[in-house]
Amino acid sequence: MANPAEKFARRFPLLTESAGTLVIALLILLWMANNGYRQSLVLLVSLYGFIGLGIYVPFIMGGQMSLAYNAYLGFGAYSVAIIATRTGLPMIVGFVLGVVVSGLGAIILAFATRKLNAFYLAAVTLLFSTAFADSLVDYPGVTNGAAGITGIHEPVLFGHAFNESDIVVFSVLAIWLIGMSLSILRRSSFGIALRSLREVRLAAEASGVRTSVLSIASLVLGAGIASVGGSLYTVASQAIYPDVLTSDLVFLVIFVPLLGGQRSPWGVVVGSALITYFHVRSHFIGSMGLRKWDAGLFGGGGDRVAGRTERPSRRVELRRPAALTSSAAVHECAAA
Repeated sequence: MANPAEKFARRFPLLTESAGTLVIALLILLWMANNGYRQSLVLLVSLYGFIGLGIYVPFIMGGQMSLAYNAYLGFGAYSVAIIATRTGLPMIVGFVLGVVVSGLGAIILAFATRKLNAFYLAAVTLLFSTAFADSLVDYPGVTNGAAGITGIHEPVLFGHAFNESDIVVFSVLAIWLIGMSLSILRRSSFGIALRSLREVRLAAEASGVRTSVLSIASLVLGAGIASVGGSLYTVASQAIYPDVLTSDLVFLVIFVPLLGGQRSPWGVVVGSALITYFHVRSHFIGSMGLRKWDAGLFGGGGDRVAGRTERPSRRVELRRPAALTSSAAVHECAAA
């Protein structure tokens, strides 16, 4: 016989889910506290989470494998950077602009690929993502070329300047809100129809479902979520460079919902945590060319494509425990 807690969970599943996940989010914030190392870890999990949740809607729910998410990240990242450095407008305008531009880009790409699926859709969107990455260097008047855009100030809202801790707290709560929204969407008629496209597309079309509209809507929603992640990346690193927005990042993050589980958006969060664990504990992520993605967040430098200038360090560097530092030193000595 079910106990009262189980009966309540069965009767109010969404309320139970929202309360449980919110408690977990608050516990994570308490664990993080003012520890700079833990803040960096939580922020990286959140940023992977934004991309993963963006991919979750069209890919896991709708079965559409789009590889253009580095472009959507870039729209959000550069929108915030340009608004912050070249206008006197509030930074929130950059967030909104990034979502709008990403949505428009997703619509255009969806119409161009509306008759493609599976491998062919992935190939065309990969070409688009590669072209986007190249264009960031080819149009220095807009993006400042290979040197990127630096000197981005802290966001200010209602007179309050957001510091490091504020940005991380906002990221965690935003992930919780988006995750709950997608969980509700998954159970809705829209979500059921979208999932039917992946399982039995012909049957969905025969039943009168407007598959093209559903596909475009899912791509636009995913692009908007990823754009917010790109905007937060720029705010957190206070700079954006074109070489962090390569297709390598998408190839990694596309496995996030597969690692964590596909039955719920929270699997994306679990997958993001696993990716972050591999990122910190091994050299596997670095071998994929993704160190540039986290260098802006966790401090560091590197030779630029043009000018060989160093990147400015982030306000809070990711300091590895002594055991990890020693392990890295051993690997370097062995390689030498």
